[in-house]
Amino acid sequence: MKPSEVTDAYWVYSQGPGTGAPPDSTYAGKWLLYAPVSHVDSAWAAVASATEAGDLGISAKCAAKGNPNARSTAVICVYTRDCRELGDVRRALGKLRELGFSGRLYYKEDLATLAGSYQRGQASLYESPAGTVIRQRREITGTYAGSWQPLAGRETGEAGVPCEKPPPCMDPAAGDRAYERARRRHARGHR
Repeated sequence: MKPSEVTDAYWVYSQGPGTGAPPDSTYAGKWLLYAPVSHVDSAWAAVASATEAGDLGISAKCAAKGNPNARSTAVICVYTRDCRELGDVRRALGKLRELGFSGRLYYKEDLATLAGSYQRGQASLYESPAGTVIRQRREITGTYAGSWQPLAGRETGEAGVPCEKPPPCMDPAAGDRAYERARRRHARGHR
């Protein structure tokens, strides 16, 4: 399905083989790719094919023509099950590089999106300026508090960054409205 031809939906989807139930949104994350709408069909074809073959992430989605936010640039999201599993995050990045996505890429937890944090690049947990180098942009706090503190120049290297605390997951005991919104969207099968 070509995203440029879909006008009755915001997204087109691709599912990896044997991925089973949707991942827990507490830890799921995604690489964000930005493609000019003039090239989105070919970019999406490569990502969808790799996802369905099990070579990329657990799933992917691409902004369709019906998405009002995809005017000149369309976002493609490539999901991994757990942002704490840096080896899997790096593996997906390596495959994206093989597919020709050579520019700066950002990785963000799904909960940051569900909580409404959309600052391009600023809300990201990781970034990759080139190759398979991954820089951690902010601390992993254990709760989503909306505090996006960039970390200047921290790179993971091959061993990765140890995660002493889980990534941002909103605390339901705190009565956070964003937590409740994320929980409802996850219950509806949001990807």
